[in-house]
Amino acid sequence: MRFSLLWFVPILVTTSYIALNIGRLPFLVPLFYSKVWGAAQLADKNYLYLPVIGAFLLGIVNFVITLFIKEEDKLFRYLLLATGSAMAILASITVFNIIGLVS
Repeated sequence: MRFSLLWFVPILVTTSYIALNIGRLPFLVPLFYSKVWGAAQLADKNYLYLPVIGAFLLGIVNFVITLFIKEEDKLFRYLLLATGSAMAILASITVFNIIGLVS
């Protein structure tokens, strides 16, 4: 379980990046891409933490589940940790793209 907390690194980097750039962002940012173009896509800039919080909660749940899985089920453990890492990376990419778009 050498890489059991690897999912946490992108979350930490993204949270720091948001905190450093929050003052330079406009009040509304285009967070909700799946909605119709216009005002429906916009959200307060503080909502940029939502993807990071979601990835963090998924990572915590997956990490706790891996603690209770037997040692014989290593593949399932690795899949859970990989899922948490993938979600953290995707959340980071999303936030970086949004900040890059409006900056």
